[in-house]
Amino acid sequence: MYSLVAERRSALFQVIRECNLACLHCSQSAPHSGSSPLRPINLEQYKVRLSLLVDSGLRRVRLTGGEPLLHPQLADLVGIGVHLSLEMSLVTNGMLLERHAEGLARAGLSGAWISLYGASFAQYERVAQRTPPALGLKRAIRALRDMKVKVGMYCCLHSSAGEPDLSLLEYLADAGIDDVKFLQVMEQGRALADRGFGADLAPTLAAITNFRSSNPSVRIGVSMRSGQVRQFQSSGFLVPDYVGCVSGSPDSLAVDADGSVLPCCLFMGSSTASIETNFGDGHARLGRCPALPTYPVVPVDDFVCPLTYARL
Repeated sequence: MYSLVAERRSALFQVIRECNLACLHCSQSAPHSGSSPLRPINLEQYKVRLSLLVDSGLRRVRLTGGEPLLHPQLADLVGIGVHLSLEMSLVTNGMLLERHAEGLARAGLSGAWISLYGASFAQYERVAQRTPPALGLKRAIRALRDMKVKVGMYCCLHSSAGEPDLSLLEYLADAGIDDVKFLQVMEQGRALADRGFGADLAPTLAAITNFRSSNPSVRIGVSMRSGQVRQFQSSGFLVPDYVGCVSGSPDSLAVDADGSVLPCCLFMGSSTASIETNFGDGHARLGRCPALPTYPVVPVDDFVCPLTYARL
């Protein structure tokens, strides 16, 4: 079970599947994910599994869900990891982050990644089906930064006519974020027909470049797809020479709440070890992801995982 850890030293650890949002694009409701909910992992199970992973070479853990802030003992989970000399971070929708920021920082949290389900206020509301908690997020970001916790954002980008609207992201950026990873929306989830970036990337790439110009200290990453590599390169983005899933870190794997160690974060909750994704021809299909550590390296002109990044 733990044979992958020696070469892949960071992990996404799903501690709960429950969420307080019902976003249209969420992979937890994709066809491959199944419908059985998982109970929040208890402290003893978590400690045993984490200790085994540490013994196999694990060094960094990013707690995820569902929404991990719904776990009733999340600060304790962070503290257990810190006690095992792990670098602990979190992926959250941020709805409850302001309330828990101080406790998580005191427990030793080193970083928080906030999932932003649209770069604009209107797009967020369409996808998350609620008004973004913009002011609360800004206060939470400032509180975490004051306590020396790094803050990044996963910012979903959707198809739109003309120049993308980054108003929500710009509103939050001045609170002090360190990283932004722009994600193209994948063809999965409850009711999403959006195909992510359109064929013409120029307006989106220009908007991202302009955002970087006004926020020069923020590291920028953008997900790519098949057929988009040359557009990224011609726009000044750094594109890797090979394709592989770099979901937050080039050596990450996933740990499901039932203890299974998986090679891809999109497999969490999957009974079929399959993902629904886009193979570059405009169509979604269900199948094994070719960008796994058990597969040979895939050339950039073939499949490009939606979680493969170019950097600005």
